[in-house]
Amino acid sequence: MDYLSVEEIKLVLGQPDIKKKSGIRDKFYLVLHYDSGCRNQEILDLKIKTLSLQALVLNYIVGKGESTE
Repeated sequence: MDYLSVEEIKLVLGQPDIKKKSGIRDKFYLVLHYDSGCRNQEILDLKIKTLSLQALVLNYIVGKGESTE
């Protein structure tokens, strides 16, 4: 299985134009996707109430019928 290098990850995460609202949205999505390791649909199913944006960021993902932290 091939993985992206650290430099390749930085390149991907640096692509969205954060001077635009859509770029901020896209960067958030990419970072959330990368940091959480979730599947695409699991992220799309997230609701604001499932996120805790404090010093320690937690998100509760329900995928394949089980809740994980």
